[in-house]
Amino acid sequence: MHNLTIYICNMGTIGQTLLDLRESHGHSRSTIAKAAELSGSTYSDIERGHKEASFIVIFRICVFYEISLQEFADIIDPRELARRELSSLRMIEKRNAKVIKLLLGETNSEAAGQ
Repeated sequence: MHNLTIYICNMGTIGQTLLDLRESHGHSRSTIAKAAELSGSTYSDIERGHKEASFIVIFRICVFYEISLQEFADIIDPRELARRELSSLRMIEKRNAKVIKLLLGETNSEAAGQ
C-alpha cells in the first residue's frame, strides 16, 4: 500500500494534484495514463488543466495509488471541488457517507444528535 505521507501537495487544482502525486511517487505520465486507461496526451492535458478528468479516471488513478476517493479529495483545494462541473463527485461523496453511517448502524436521529 502506498503511503500518503510520501508526497507534499500544495492544495490546488485536480490537474496540479495529479502532477504532484505522480512526481512524488516517481511515475511517468505514461504509467499513470495506462492505469487510467487514457492516452498519454489526454492524461497530460488533464495534468495541465486543459481537460477535465471524469469520475472514472479519478477512480482508476485512486485505485492505482491505493488511496480512497476521499483521500484524493482531501488534498485538492476545496474551491476546486466546489466547481459546478464536479457536482457528481460531491453526490457520490454524500452517498458514500450515508452508506458508511448505515453500515455503522447509525440512525438519522443518532447522526443528527452529533
